[in-house]
Amino acid sequence: MGWPEDQAFLAEHFSKIITTATTARAKLTRWDKASSKVGFDAVIAEAKAGQARLAAIVPPAPAPAPAPAPTPTPAPIPKPPAPGTVYPTAPAGAIRINAGTSVQEQINAQSDGTAFILVGRHERQVIWPKRGTAIYSEGGVLDGMGMAGSCVYPTADDVTLSGITVQGYKPGAQVGAVAAGTHEDVRFRWRLDNVLVTLNDGLGIRIGSQMLVTRCKTIRNGQMGIGGVGDDTVIEDHETAWNNPDMAYDPGWEAGGSKFVLTNRLKVRRSFAHHNNGPGWWNDIENRDVLYEDDLSEDNMELGYFHEISYSAIFRRCISRRNGFGMMRWAYGAGFLIAHSSDVQVHDSTSEDDWNGISCIQQPRGNDGAGAPYQLRNVEVRNNTIIRTKPMQPDSSGNGANLAGVSMEGDLAGYDRNIRYNANTYRVADKAARLWTFHNQRMTWAEWRAAGQDTTGTLV
Repeated sequence: MGWPEDQAFLAEHFSKIITTATTARAKLTRWDKASSKVGFDAVIAEAKAGQARLAAIVPPAPAPAPAPAPTPTPAPIPKPPAPGTVYPTAPAGAIRINAGTSVQEQINAQSDGTAFILVGRHERQVIWPKRGTAIYSEGGVLDGMGMAGSCVYPTADDVTLSGITVQGYKPGAQVGAVAAGTHEDVRFRWRLDNVLVTLNDGLGIRIGSQMLVTRCKTIRNGQMGIGGVGDDTVIEDHETAWNNPDMAYDPGWEAGGSKFVLTNRLKVRRSFAHHNNGPGWWNDIENRDVLYEDDLSEDNMELGYFHEISYSAIFRRCISRRNGFGMMRWAYGAGFLIAHSSDVQVHDSTSEDDWNGISCIQQPRGNDGAGAPYQLRNVEVRNNTIIRTKPMQPDSSGNGANLAGVSMEGDLAGYDRNIRYNANTYRVADKAARLWTFHNQRMTWAEWRAAGQDTTGTLV
């Protein structure tokens, strides 16, 4: 999924705003205030202007199509999730909040657990939800118009947001235009369904604990799409794309599609990261029991999937394509990179035309909270397909552009910590090339297997 789908999704939102505002205006009577008519007219005009601006945007040039593979490709790659179009229905008795009305005043006037329906466009609104606050809509917009800070703050648990667009806020780095937590505290059981978070200066969505993010999009946010700290959070059918568009943030620090820190039991399913200036999917600092399943990562400047100074994780039936070409050094710029982490599995997944395919590395990274060093240990890479349809150039030191490899910096004992590649299939035109790395040496297929890797693997 790329710009055409994004453009259609945004166009649909503008169209719904116009329809909703036009219908509401037609219901006004002659006793209604003239300012109400003017307000609706302004909403309609702004939405039409948004349609015009959207139509004038020139999409980025698509990545060139790779040359045909010399051998048949494996089973078709699943398509990314389609934009969600079915909105959950607000419960009976939900309170309508019309354009021009203060959202926060409506929340303050009601008890915990109240449901609302957001109608039309709401500018420069800031929301401090109560416990159980639920805001539903079918295309309603919360537009910060460049105001500093978040749109929705982490002031309560059990918050629901559905069918809305959040845009134009300036939360800054790591904070979140929609924030279910902070560095010091997280909220529980938030649900985001069919929420578009776009064009915010900073982070789009910051997660909390026991949170569900489903059928949402984080598009063209200034720093990053989605990230944060939390336990037992599920992200599914999500799209994060075109984030950090102006390179205002260093991807080596935190920028791009996502970054999750200190999570437990995070699950990311059927989600799509693409065209981010940074990694697509990134776990950094003591994440445990992570699951990525049926995900897709394409055309990101840096890594497709990055598991760094963390612990147990599974990547299964995941796909990475054309990632890493802004990070062409050593073993980085990979489709999948397991870095200084332990107890990780990558299986039944695909890397196609990434600068590096599936890499494992060890560098000195200090100690974890318990005082133990971060180590590459107990990693299994099995039953994957790594495809190279065109030649790749190594970096200036002659490193990289590998299909697979294990690289160590300083701690060469790491080669004996149970790092195993098994039963992987490699599809490459030049079968004599040195496209594997072990013991810091570039190897041929025969040398890679003689080193004990992929003894049941296949080169086709």
